[in-house]
Amino acid sequence: MRFLVISAALVASTVVSCTGTVQSLASAVAPPVRLELREPERRLPGRERTREGRQPGFGYGLTVTGGYAAENELSLYGLSGVVRYSFVPYLSVELDFGLNGGSDDALLVPMSLNGLLFLRLRGQFQPYFIWGANLTVVEQMSGDPTAYFGGAHIGLGVESSFRRRVGLTLDLRTFFQESLAADDDLEYGVTLNYGLVFYRN
Repeated sequence: MRFLVISAALVASTVVSCTGTVQSLASAVAPPVRLELREPERRLPGRERTREGRQPGFGYGLTVTGGYAAENELSLYGLSGVVRYSFVPYLSVELDFGLNGGSDDALLVPMSLNGLLFLRLRGQFQPYFIWGANLTVVEQMSGDPTAYFGGAHIGLGVESSFRRRVGLTLDLRTFFQESLAADDDLEYGVTLNYGLVFYRN
């Protein structure tokens, strides 16, 4: 009887020892896996575009214009179509063509070729410096000959990229122009331009 008790004790001790050895080997071969839950990264609108600036390519849009011509004391308002091409992330060229009112007896057709230098490429708001040459065709409703005015303009603006391929623009420009046919006084004034640009890339 004593022999059976001693044998059972030896078997139990062997089983416990083997179990501990197996657990030690399992811990060494396969360390415990830790699971970490992370919240998904929230990306701000336009973040992909503004991280490195606008990539080379075309953009198209519309611009609403309001302004004032001091020499003729004329209020200006109108709508323009815009075609823009970005050579590098910080430099673009833009062509505007539109229709402006403000006078009961004339219709203004402004055209301009602009350069845009972006001063800040990162962030949702990108300020820029704008300059260029402008040509304005004045169609007289009274039947008088068509008048042509040429000049230049400079200004400052900002573009807000609230979507990857869409930008909102707002700029203030000062312009100077004079008649190309007659020796008239120099015309000058300011315009406030609010636009929407759709980029293809």
